[in-house]
Amino acid sequence: MKKILIPALLCLTLAAGCTCENTIRRRADVLVIGGTAAACHLASALRRKNRSVFCVTPYTYFGEELCARLDFAPEKLERLNRFGITVWNRNPAGIKQLLDSVLISAGVEYLYQNNPVAPLFDAAGCVRGCLFAGRSGFFAVAAHAVVDASANSVFAPAPARTGRH
Repeated sequence: MKKILIPALLCLTLAAGCTCENTIRRRADVLVIGGTAAACHLASALRRKNRSVFCVTPYTYFGEELCARLDFAPEKLERLNRFGITVWNRNPAGIKQLLDSVLISAGVEYLYQNNPVAPLFDAAGCVRGCLFAGRSGFFAVAAHAVVDASANSVFAPAPARTGRH
């Protein structure tokens, strides 16, 4: 029960405009949630445009859509090439190391193994960050924009479809 109440109360407190500095671990222009190659590309491109970027993945690595499924199909690796990322070592360890180096060379701050729990809202109801749960407990990241770049929409699941499509 406490594990559910603590994040909910924390989100309500932050949404109400409380600036709990001890709760907000980082502030950034853009928060990128997810560990895909696209997340790494987006984060590094935004950083190169002088945006402060913070990237968080629930995995212990980046490249979730490739390495978690061992999916190294030529079209997937070609997508990396279109991002400007050349894959020399076509195995999980090589791709993980490559994506880490993309983020490091761009100066992107990032964290592994932290799961999004709930969005943070501003007074107008716009999403302005996220509450995360990790091994060190709960923490929040505040941002002007939040992007879910995960392989399976961990932060912003697609709405249920109704009617005929």
